[in-house]
Amino acid sequence: MYDEIYANLKEKYASKLVANWQEKTDPSKFIFEDLAIASWLISIWSSYEKKPSFVDLGCGNGLLVYILNCEGFVGYGIDQSSRKIWSLFDPKPSLISSTITPFSTILKNDWIIGNHADELVPW
Repeated sequence: MYDEIYANLKEKYASKLVANWQEKTDPSKFIFEDLAIASWLISIWSSYEKKPSFVDLGCGNGLLVYILNCEGFVGYGIDQSSRKIWSLFDPKPSLISSTITPFSTILKNDWIIGNHADELVPW
């Protein structure tokens, strides 16, 4: 199931994302990594009766949120600063530029994702 989902996501998103990558990071690493993570999550979530909601803490480039939102999953990403690529995503994913603090951030999601949450280590 994972391989089939990954092949489908790669066909749908990879070439457009690589061609329009605005970040200083290597698109071949981040795009295919996030496609793989999205495939893994979608594989797991396919056994759920209802699609789970999610939040990606420290979402960085927001790509994982974008892919999951495009695939019909409700969720959002939070990162301390927005990225150039956020403005190019269409449709617009739910991405928030905000500092996350352990005592004031309230999450009401089924899943908490920390894909690139290295900046959250102090918490």
